[in-house]
Amino acid sequence: MGNAAINFIKKHHSIYTCYYWVMSAFVNVLKLFAKPDDKLILFVVYGGKFYSDSPKCIYESMLKDDRYKDYRLVWAFRNPKDFPHVADKIKIDTIKYYLTALKARCWITNESVTRALKFKGKNTFYFCTTHTPLPKLGAKDDVKGKPVFTSISRIKYDCTCAQSEAEKKIQLHRFELEDGQVHVVGYPKNDIIANHQQADVDRIREKLHIRDDRKLILYAPTFREMGQTSIPFDLRKWEESLKDKYILLFRAHHTVASQMDFSDYKDFVIDVSTYPDNTELLIVSDILISDYSGIFFEFGVQEKPMYCFAYDYDDYIKYRGLSVDVPKELPGGKMNEREFLDYFVSTDKQSVMKAVNVFRSKYITEYGHATSKCLDIIHAHIAKAQS
Repeated sequence: MGNAAINFIKKHHSIYTCYYWVMSAFVNVLKLFAKPDDKLILFVVYGGKFYSDSPKCIYESMLKDDRYKDYRLVWAFRNPKDFPHVADKIKIDTIKYYLTALKARCWITNESVTRALKFKGKNTFYFCTTHTPLPKLGAKDDVKGKPVFTSISRIKYDCTCAQSEAEKKIQLHRFELEDGQVHVVGYPKNDIIANHQQADVDRIREKLHIRDDRKLILYAPTFREMGQTSIPFDLRKWEESLKDKYILLFRAHHTVASQMDFSDYKDFVIDVSTYPDNTELLIVSDILISDYSGIFFEFGVQEKPMYCFAYDYDDYIKYRGLSVDVPKELPGGKMNEREFLDYFVSTDKQSVMKAVNVFRSKYITEYGHATSKCLDIIHAHIAKAQS
């Protein structure tokens, strides 16, 4: 079953409830035919769409680590043929996928492996390199007095990683975890961002065909379930105010990216919505503008300006709510388009960085060596279970 079908099912509670119980039962029956394999690790990123993010960093480090030399490292993709460089891969949402998942000693993901179902291998360690959660997403969270998720949609990780004690508290609540299940080690993908060199910036600018010396603004809004499918502001105004000094890298959420049209702004906007690895976008960009996205906590490992453009703050708070009220903690915040552009142009970057650094000192305290620490955590857990 494809992602579109699963998303449709999840939006209709009665259909999803039926799907959940029937398909979960089916997959758990498969467990009878799945012999656990202590040397099998399964990787899944964004439902099989990409080879990227923190699981990619962990995978590539495992390939070089003697502790994992005898392991079978398998990736699940929607279209395995799109990733010829990955040696061992399977197609997601197939019988083979579920059998592999049930056999695996370890699942490594940035989102979910279970495909909106409830199942797990007999001896599986579920390790998630999640992102800092801003919208309320926990099983105990509610908006307008109603739970965000029903009990059957809870994701039961065994372990996650975080960048700060403040974020750890959020994850403990969101995922209903115990203290020892959240490790404050940082995110593997952020190691690359934190440790990049100028040569990396130059290489990526060349890759994006940027020939002039204008600075790059990355605009990366979060997904809005309220139904936003078009550019939420007047890009012509942005172009008029910023084009002499800046290029705008627009990264729409992958669920709505195909519905965005930037053809009228070719000299100012570069559509990077389908760029395969947003780590490079974070490295190459000089400034970040977002709203309620966890991308602040990734870009923030660098000492660069960040702005929050929360033009629909009141509506968003009512509809979803926030676990970290970023619009109140970062420059910009609750402004309309004109106010934000004036603020962006007129405010000196030193005062912006002062506010950004206060934010960083609270939420971004551990970064730069997360990959090796995550490999240690995974290895220690497997070794302990086998002893």
